[in-house]
Amino acid sequence: MMYAKDPRVDAYIDALPDWQRRICSRIRDLVHAADPAVEETIKRSIQPYFILDGNVCALLAAKDHVNVFLYDGAIVPDPDGIITAGHDNKTARTVAFRRDEVINERALLAANVPLGATVLKVGHHGAAGSTTLPFLAAVRPAVAIVSVGARNPYGHPDAGTLARLAAVGARVYRTDRDGAVLMETDGRTLTVMRWRDRSVERVCLDPETIC
Repeated sequence: MMYAKDPRVDAYIDALPDWQRRICSRIRDLVHAADPAVEETIKRSIQPYFILDGNVCALLAAKDHVNVFLYDGAIVPDPDGIITAGHDNKTARTVAFRRDEVINERALLAANVPLGATVLKVGHHGAAGSTTLPFLAAVRPAVAIVSVGARNPYGHPDAGTLARLAAVGARVYRTDRDGAVLMETDGRTLTVMRWRDRSVERVCLDPETIC
């Protein structure tokens, strides 16, 4: 999805190991999808914060996990038990994500977070346990990108995941078949290029636009 990025947040995420970079990038996308008015900044010298009339959440990469600090006043229900620390903390609660852990999409849906987005970066390389149908029904992506290695030993992306993406009408691009997938937009049209064969497709973002 497209949103204004703070280059200092880019620098923080880009410096992380690959698995932490994926987690932070995914959380970043979900925060902006939940409310496009959210803005990014840096506090405590290097730490990414997301703000909207105060702190919304923050990221902090530790040695073996990524902490997401939620500034919700401890009033949002947690029926799925995703909170890992500070359960009754009125300032911030913590959700810790470890390597190869799937972000709990059901918990996000239970919290009634609006997740609509034009472009979806498919979670966990398209593994069977990610990108559930209820999640896709909430997001309704026009375009889905699967970042996955060719001939990987895990069988990613899963056939069921691809079927779910097709069921919601998403155009699927895969790095194992398409090479790099490049996107740009003028706010009315999204242009997608497959690097492998340089083919270009366009998606209308404005229903009044003729692509």
